Amino acid sequence: MGAVKDLFYDIESLFIEGYSAKAIAVQLNIPIHQVHEVLDTFGVAEEDMDYVDVADQPHTDNYYGA
Repeated sequence: MGAVKDLFYDIESLFIEGYSAKAIAVQLNIPIHQVHEVLDTFGVAEEDMDYVDVADQPHTDNYYGA
C-alpha cells in the first residue's frame, strides 16, 4: 500500500473508532486540514468531524455507559 493509501486508511480507522478530526491529527502528527480533506472525501459532514472523542470518555463495559 502506498503512503497516501496508508494515511487514508489510518484516518478512516481512527474516525470509525470514534476519534475526532483534531485527535486524529494529533495522533498521526499531521495538519488538521489534511484530516478534514480525507474525511470530506468519505462524505463526512463538517459538524460530524469534531464530536467528543472516545478517548475522553470513561471506559465502561456497558454499551449505554451506565
